[in-house]
Amino acid sequence: MDPPLVMISYQWDAQQRMLKLKDELIKAGYKVWMDVDKMQGNLDDRMSEAVEKASVILACFSSKYQMSTSCKKEAQYGDYLKKPIIPLKYEEYQPTGWLGLLINPLLYYDVQTDETMMQELPKIIKDVEQKISVRHEDLASSLTSHVSIRSTSVDFEVCQQELRTFYQQEMGTVQLLPWGDDVIDMDTIFVNLTLAVDGKQSSGGSREDIERVEDMLGLKGRTGQRASRILLRGFAGSGKSTAMAKIAYDWAKNLDSGVSNMFSQFKLLFILSLREIESNETLTDAILDQILPQDTKLSKQDLEDCIKLHSKETLILLDGLDEYPMERLQKKVTGDIESILANKKLRDACVVVATRPEKVEDLGEHQKQYIHVKLSGFSEENVEVYIKKFFQDSQTKAKGLIKALGQSPSIKVLAQIPVMLLMLCLLWSDAQKLPDTHTALYEQAVLYLWKRYRRSADITDKDDDFEEVLLHLGRVALDGLTSDGKLIFLENDFPAQVLEEACKAGLLTKERLRSKLNVCNSISFLHKSVQEYCAAYFWASLADNDVDLFKSYLQRIGDDLQVFAQVELLTFCCGMKKKAASLILPQLMQVFKHRTEESVRIGGITQTADKDIWPLFRMLRESGLKYDIVHSWFEPLFQSKVVEIRQNPHLL
Repeated sequence: MDPPLVMISYQWDAQQRMLKLKDELIKAGYKVWMDVDKMQGNLDDRMSEAVEKASVILACFSSKYQMSTSCKKEAQYGDYLKKPIIPLKYEEYQPTGWLGLLINPLLYYDVQTDETMMQELPKIIKDVEQKISVRHEDLASSLTSHVSIRSTSVDFEVCQQELRTFYQQEMGTVQLLPWGDDVIDMDTIFVNLTLAVDGKQSSGGSREDIERVEDMLGLKGRTGQRASRILLRGFAGSGKSTAMAKIAYDWAKNLDSGVSNMFSQFKLLFILSLREIESNETLTDAILDQILPQDTKLSKQDLEDCIKLHSKETLILLDGLDEYPMERLQKKVTGDIESILANKKLRDACVVVATRPEKVEDLGEHQKQYIHVKLSGFSEENVEVYIKKFFQDSQTKAKGLIKALGQSPSIKVLAQIPVMLLMLCLLWSDAQKLPDTHTALYEQAVLYLWKRYRRSADITDKDDDFEEVLLHLGRVALDGLTSDGKLIFLENDFPAQVLEEACKAGLLTKERLRSKLNVCNSISFLHKSVQEYCAAYFWASLADNDVDLFKSYLQRIGDDLQVFAQVELLTFCCGMKKKAASLILPQLMQVFKHRTEESVRIGGITQTADKDIWPLFRMLRESGLKYDIVHSWFEPLFQSKVVEIRQNPHLL
C-alpha cells in the first residue's frame, strides 16, 4: 500500500524551510508533494492534481502567502474538497479576509524558525496521523501499542482548539446594548473589580484582597493546596458574569503562549450557564449544548475521556447559581452538576461558582467546602477609569459625569455596581442628567432602551404603548419569580405583539434552546434585574387597581425563605409607589421580627440577624416614606439601626 500523500502549500520565501519539513515527513513514512516536484506541463493542472490526491494539506501561511494567487487557489480548492488543512505559521502575522476565514478557526503550529519547526515537528506529525485516511504500514506497526494514547492526545488537542475558538469569538467583546452595533472589545472596556476573600475561608485566616479576577485561581484552601471550590458572590449587576467571561477569554488567549501565569495551570476550561442546564443533563451534555459546535469532531465519550484524564488541569466556571432551581440542590439523589456543586465529583478540578449572596445558603452544608470570594463591583478609583474608557472619544462628557457623581453621594454608591455604571454612562451620553435612586435609574434605563429602539425604527412613540408593554412583561415576569423562580420562558408566554416589540427594544432576548432535542425558542429578560424591575412595575400597579391581587402576590413571597430570594423585586416595588411600600413593609417586618426573636431566644441578636435587616432599610429609602411614618414598625427592635440610618442615609 502506498504511503499517504501530504501536500505542502507555501509561498516561495518559505521554500527552504518547507524542504526541511518535507525531508522529516518522508523519514516518518509519508509521501510529500511540493511544487518543486515534476512541475512540467500546466501549473494549475499539476497543483489541482496534488490537491485532489492529498490526504492532508500543510498550509505554511504568511502575509505573502495571503497575497499569492497560486496559494489562494491551492488552499481554497483544498477547502472546497474538504481536505484536512493544518496551518503552519511562518511569520508573526494575523490572517484576514479569505485566509483568515480559512485559517483562524484552526490550530496552527509555529515554524517561524528552523528551531521552532523542529520543536513542533512531533505535534505536526501527530496531527497528520489523525487527519489522514491511510497511514504507512511500517509506521502503523511501530505505533500499534500507542494507538489509544495517541487518539486521546489528538482528541484533547481538538477539544482545546474548539474551546479556544468559542471563547475568542464569544467572550472577546462586550455588547453594550442587546441590539445595534454598540460593541466594545473586552480588553478595551474591562476594568478590575473589587474582590476579597472571607477571612475565615482563607488559609491565612484573615480577610484577603484580590487584585485581579484571575488571582482567584491561585487561592489556597485550609490545607495549603490549591482551592478546588470557589464561591464568587456578588449582588445583581456586580460583574459576576463579565468576570467569568474575562477569565475564559484570557485563558483562550494564553493557551499555548508559553507564558507562565494563573491560566497556564489549566489545560481545559468550561464556562457554563446554570440556568440553561436541564435537570437530566450531564456535564458533557451541557458542554456539547452550550460550548462546542454542532459539527464538533468530539464524541461525548471523547469529551468525558479528556476531562477524566486532565481533571487536575480542568477549570469549570458555573455562572448563575441564583438562577438554578433550588429543588435540584436539595435532592438526595443528584445528577452530574449537583454532584460537582456538592464536591462529590471532579474533586481535583477547580470549580468557580458565581451567585447572588441570597443563594449561598442553597449550597447547605457544602458551602463550607468553598473558598468564599466577595465581589463588590468597582472601587471609586475604577469607577472613574471605566467612565474614561467608555467616553474615550469625549473626555468632556467623562469629566462631566465624574463631577456629577461627586455631587450625588447616593448615585455615586450605585455607580460602583458595573451594570448601574453602564446605564449611567448611557443615560449621561444621552441627556447629561442623573437619576436619584436605584429604582429611578432602572426606570430611565428601560425607557432609554425603548425610546432608542423606537427612534431607530422611525416609530412615533406613545406613553400608553410603553406602559402596556411593561404591564404585559411584568405580569409574566412576576408570575415566574413568585412561583418557581422562572427565568426562561416560551414564546407563547407573551402576547405576540408585546414579544416582538420587547425583543426589538432589547428588554427580552430570544435564542434557540441549546438542547439538540428541542427546537423551540427560549425567551429571557435582558438581565435578571430587568425581569425584577418589570415584575415590580406590574405588581406596584396593583396597589392602585387591585389591592387583593397585590396582597396575594405578597403572600406568595411573605415567608422567611422567599423574602431573601426576592429582595430586588421588593425594593423595586417599594421604590415605585409609596402605597405599595406601605403594604409591603409592615408585612416584611413580621418576618424580620420572627427571625430576630428566634435569634434572641437562641442567644442574642446574631451578626446574621443584624445583617438581615439591611434590605428592609433599602426598601425604606427607595420608597421615599418619611422616617416617622415607619417609626412604629422599626424602632422597637432596631432602634440603633434606625438612628444609624438617619445619621448616615448614604449607607443604604
